[in-house]
Amino acid sequence: MEIRCQILHALSLTLSSNMTPYILEQEVKDPDPQILTLNTDLITYDSTISSLLLSKETSFIRTGLSSLTSSFLVSNAEKISPMNKNGYTRMKLNIRVLQQNLKNIEDDVDLNRALRYYELFEGGAERVVEEAKVKKGEGDGFGIEELKTMMKLCYSEQVGSGERGTSTVAKRRLDEDLLKLDEYMWES
Repeated sequence: MEIRCQILHALSLTLSSNMTPYILEQEVKDPDPQILTLNTDLITYDSTISSLLLSKETSFIRTGLSSLTSSFLVSNAEKISPMNKNGYTRMKLNIRVLQQNLKNIEDDVDLNRALRYYELFEGGAERVVEEAKVKKGEGDGFGIEELKTMMKLCYSEQVGSGERGTSTVAKRRLDEDLLKLDEYMWES
């Protein structure tokens, strides 16, 4: 339970726009300090349990860490807002670093769902709508609320712009695209 709480706490700090801004002037080359600390804690914790517990018990503790991480990153994306392209690059780097570290701890690590989710940002609102069209009804697709959150992230920089004209146009386009998204998701 402790390691799962540490993961959730570190990811909460990473997703918090108050702690970790995602509107960046330049591309970030290093993962967030919270991610580096989490990685260190995970390795230390894993070494400790490996030396004290039987392999079956160790496996029980390790199982599901990547699933928890991926689910949390997707379901809590609204905490990030606002985000720009450099912020997206930061998030992608954080996910890749976490995935690489978790591979040393857990078998069958897969943060690909979280990566695919944030990669929707790169394609913009059009890509989010396309995802709704293509993935509708598929088990590994994203839900309507997840797609709406990503749509809002795609427009978050423009909506939050201090320039009134830019903000107004972005809000109108966001509303139009959210309506399209609803139409595709709820079509029979």
